[in-house]
Amino acid sequence: MKHDRIVSAYDKAAPAPGTEERIWRSIEQQLSEEQEAAPRRHPLLRRAVLAAACLALLAGLMTVGYAAYEKWRLPAPVPYTPDPEHGNVQVHTEQRYSLPLQTEAPAPEDSALPPEEPEALSDQYFIEKAQSILSRAGIPGPEDGEAAVRRQTHLYWNREEAEVSWRRDGTPYSLTFDAQTGVFIGMSGIDWVIEDAAACTTQAQADRLARRYYESLPVEQGYVMKSCEQYDEQFWSYDFCREVEPGLYSWYECVRVAINPVSGALVNCRVFYVPLLDDHEPGDVPLTEAQALEAIGSVGFDPADWDTVTVEKTVGLPNWLFTDQMTPHAQAPAVSRLCWSVKLRRESDEITPFSTETRILVDYYTGEILGGDTTG
Repeated sequence: MKHDRIVSAYDKAAPAPGTEERIWRSIEQQLSEEQEAAPRRHPLLRRAVLAAACLALLAGLMTVGYAAYEKWRLPAPVPYTPDPEHGNVQVHTEQRYSLPLQTEAPAPEDSALPPEEPEALSDQYFIEKAQSILSRAGIPGPEDGEAAVRRQTHLYWNREEAEVSWRRDGTPYSLTFDAQTGVFIGMSGIDWVIEDAAACTTQAQADRLARRYYESLPVEQGYVMKSCEQYDEQFWSYDFCREVEPGLYSWYECVRVAINPVSGALVNCRVFYVPLLDDHEPGDVPLTEAQALEAIGSVGFDPADWDTVTVEKTVGLPNWLFTDQMTPHAQAPAVSRLCWSVKLRRESDEITPFSTETRILVDYYTGEILGGDTTG
């Protein structure tokens, strides 16, 4: 199983006339195009993603007072201290509730009134939302017993969350939501067997089953199946990703579902939503592959020192590796970027008994180094 491995001085610096209008027009055009391309996307999630992209884009206007807009650049990292007990999650409160939830009965003369709706984003709201999702899945409960709602901060994603959990047949399971938007972002401990699902004897059957689960979940629809990692015979993890332009996909606007092909059940789900901020203008020219290779020289990499070098366009999540601001624990940026991904690989030999691979992200338009990763 896979572990869990964005007034005078201001006036003098104001943007040129029409700058703000141009920025908003660009944002509105991008939203319009996305809505036409994927009309079935989750409205709450689309609004949350758009808002994050707008804020990141307009942050350029505020970088030097109310200054002329500049393209996004890698901001200073915001460090955090991992929680000693929960790692990247910091728990604030955990409240337990008896099920079914007790609501105040209406007075006799008001008996014809409909039951009062739970306050949006309250603990009761999240419990009922969890029950609704599970009801669609045909999973019994939690109709009675006890449920817990944990309010927490995901330190890496800088996100407030509400996690609803309980036990069924002694096994803990949970559903997690964005506490500020109500968007469903994952569940675990679940054995959801969709109607007519059966054990899979071929890869094609497993692929079709994974798609059926994806399309049955309250998540962004219209994403494309891009990968399947088979960790063992009972845990296959699929990624459904947003196509940001023809042939280019984002693993940061992605729904990950894991199925058990032996039983035909959905066993895990996780949602990623880091919007792509593409702020280039029509006249901007992207870097060539050769220029991307030149750019990595600024952080000490010479392609000639490696056995193989590959360069490909990608959607990357920036970080601070290979920069002078590298920090052990930093919050993820609020946006993803178009990048050149430069992969450098060195094969094992008599001196180094293992191969190593390093990936450097180069901003597709500005040439800025946006971090990367290394394995070995």
